[in-house]
Amino acid sequence: MTETDYPPVGFVRQLAIHSPLALWPYELLWLNQDERHRLNLHKDTAQKHYAMTYRELRQHVFALARNGLCEILDATDLSMCIELVQWGPLFEEAS
Repeated sequence: MTETDYPPVGFVRQLAIHSPLALWPYELLWLNQDERHRLNLHKDTAQKHYAMTYRELRQHVFALARNGLCEILDATDLSMCIELVQWGPLFEEAS
């Protein structure tokens, strides 16, 4: 596995301080993102892919969005499209 297979340490620290319950879902989302850093989350597959209900997953995604770690591109009662924030030079300078 490479360094990009895991969330950046600075992001994990930020999440651990502000929303520790979202750490595990964040790692799962990070490992399942596509090449554009996006995920399509669906109500009928949330339990299978993330071992939690869609409602619980949405709550974790909202916590990630509040902490600036993802952007919600589209959300309905049945699905959600999100984009995970990537490591960049601005975050490296702020660390």
